[in-house]
Amino acid sequence: MISIWILCRLVQPTHLERASLSLLIRKYDSFQIGRGRVCLFAGMKRWPNSSPPEGIHLWVCRGLLSPRLDDALNFLAPEEQERARRFRFETDRRRYLGGVLLQRLILAYYLSCPFQELSFSRNKWGKPSLDRKHDSKIQFSLSRSHEVAILAVTGESKVGVDLEYALGRNSRDLSMRRQFTEEEQGFIENASDSRKAFFEIWARKEAYLKGIGRGLTHPLAEFDVTPSEVIAEMIVRDWSDDCPDESWRVRSLNLPLADYAVAIATTSRSPSLELFESDFDELFALSSRHF
Repeated sequence: MISIWILCRLVQPTHLERASLSLLIRKYDSFQIGRGRVCLFAGMKRWPNSSPPEGIHLWVCRGLLSPRLDDALNFLAPEEQERARRFRFETDRRRYLGGVLLQRLILAYYLSCPFQELSFSRNKWGKPSLDRKHDSKIQFSLSRSHEVAILAVTGESKVGVDLEYALGRNSRDLSMRRQFTEEEQGFIENASDSRKAFFEIWARKEAYLKGIGRGLTHPLAEFDVTPSEVIAEMIVRDWSDDCPDESWRVRSLNLPLADYAVAIATTSRSPSLELFESDFDELFALSSRHF
């Protein structure tokens, strides 16, 4: 069963009180989710409930290269500021700042606390999670590529999300396909657009790796995420020596983002999904005004 999506656009509020916050749903007739098609509705919708979502909330922000993000440095924790200053190129620094700002603002909303008070811990592979002091079951995953960042938030399962900008890759990146499974390589070779197929596979593999929290230390050729022509959500086949105990499902998300591949992985079966859209100028204005 394919869940209905609600696509929303964040409208900068005049007050941070949740009763007054609203979201304007953008008018798209339909778009693809994996291999299925879902119709959208137009209307008004309030911000989501601040308690951990039962399904998955996806927050998409454009404008990741906005010069205004240079000022976001002052809102971050000291260790985040230090990392931001280490970036050699301003585009990389802004992508980092934008992702951190999005993550802090949205998670602070769900936790009902100032975003400067958020603290995180990391596993031995670097996957972040909320510090135990927050006593929250919220799980989240962040991805950023080119001018867009996406944050997945849920309160009911583990989650990983990945976003890939296809036009920004070179031949060296595409050579990664040699580390894919035979089924994945066959999917790419038989596709009418092999480049698009490559990034669909890559986003699905990255989403799974982010979900299990091991990154590229997990062997790429020892798990398979080949899409199906008839099933939108596939169970990941992982035969590695260190495969996770729980089953993971992955699906491709064909969002209205030209030249991007997006995928999500989760331990929950067919979770409901809601997509909220903003841009970093709006997000930065919200943080500057209210925090």
